[in-house]
Amino acid sequence: MEIKDYSLAMRDLNEVYKISQRIKSPKDESNVQQSYVLLYTHMKNYKKADIAAKRHDFIEDSLLNVEKIALVKTQDTLQVKKSITYQQKTYKSQLKQKDSLIVMLICAVGVLCIAVFVYFVFKRKKRKK
Repeated sequence: MEIKDYSLAMRDLNEVYKISQRIKSPKDESNVQQSYVLLYTHMKNYKKADIAAKRHDFIEDSLLNVEKIALVKTQDTLQVKKSITYQQKTYKSQLKQKDSLIVMLICAVGVLCIAVFVYFVFKRKKRKK
């Protein structure tokens, strides 16, 4: 069944178009432009149908660009997180190495102190004899 009351359809589309602009919904606005194309084509007003088709294409391209930008930002965020995680692991590894070195130095100083103590104890015993 085909609609013959194009003025009513036009008013309805105009109202939906205003609403889509008011709520800032580019996807809905794109759908409205596509509906304008269909309506103008039925009305045999091909010039306006072409203009509406170009608006529809422009909005769709904009939506794709927004999606691409969001994807790039997401990828950048993931790379930054990976980089931070790598830096944190590297830092922790360096801390472990420093901690190991400190423990080894403390043990060496302890052994040295024990050796010096034993040396003086034996030296003292030799003097007493």
